[in-house]
Amino acid sequence: MRTKSILLASILCLQLSVPSFAQEISDERIKALVAEALRENPELILEALQALDARQAEAQAAAVSAVLADERDTLERDPNAPALGNLEGDVTLVEFFD
Repeated sequence: MRTKSILLASILCLQLSVPSFAQEISDERIKALVAEALRENPELILEALQALDARQAEAQAAAVSAVLADERDTLERDPNAPALGNLEGDVTLVEFFD
């Protein structure tokens, strides 16, 4: 057990004394690697744009749902809106049109 602890401590000290790989790479090198990756795999840009579109559509749907939830009472019980049928019914149909 003591041998394992000493070995683990030695490895930890060795890792702390060696600069990490990320610190050795310059910003210019990172930019060059990214540019090279994009040139070799241009579909990555399309995938990123599709992911962005999906994320934006999800955010918009969440915003619409939040507004509808906040305004539900106004939509269902507007005294100025025409209403037909049982006003105390279980189902309310709201139609949006222009």
